[in-house]
This record gives sequence, structure tokens and C-alpha cells, in this order.
Amino acid sequence: MDWVEANIPGSATIMAADGQATGYLLRRPTLSMVSSEYSPVRWDCDRIQREMRRFGAAFLILYKPSETVAADPVMNESPFFASALTPAPPCGFTIAVENPGIRILKLVRAQ
Repeated sequence: MDWVEANIPGSATIMAADGQATGYLLRRPTLSMVSSEYSPVRWDCDRIQREMRRFGAAFLILYKPSETVAADPVMNESPFFASALTPAPPCGFTIAVENPGIRILKLVRAQ
């Protein structure tokens, strides 16, 4: 949370899996990616980039599944998320910061 406070302005929109909780915790406007249970949107690279540009978001926050934390359903539905957690994120993203439970990606170029 210290990194977010130091690097993402309070008025900046972020995009996140589990966006409602993320926005509440970080006190930032948040674009939430939701699963097919709630939306017909499929979160592939093009769609994520398009929505980030549309809402002016530069950062994408992902929560890493672990033995004690289940993956958000939206993360199981899109191949983007599996590749977003690899050492080289896809489609114009770079790793801004991460810890064992969270990875924050920065969109550096749209494809």
C-alpha cells in the first residue's frame, strides 16, 4: 500500500480484479473486472487496454492465487491473467511492483 500511495495519485483511476474491495482499500477510482457471472465482457489484452485507455487507468492490480487464497473467478476465465503473472507480462504491460500476493502492472504501450 505504501508503493501505491507514493506512485499512484489519489485521483488516478486504477483497474483491478476484485475491484470493489481494491478501490475501497486504496481509496482510488477503480475499474473492476468482473467474471462472466456478472458481465458478458471477456478480458483479453485488447479489451483490457481499450478500457484502461477509456477510463485513463495506467495500472492494473492482480491478486496472485496461493494455497490459502483462491483466484478471483475472472482470473480463471481469461488466458490474459495466466500470462500476466509470468516474468514477462503480455501486450504492452510491465511489472511496476509485486510481492508474494499482488502484482501491479503498468500499461506502457497499447498494441
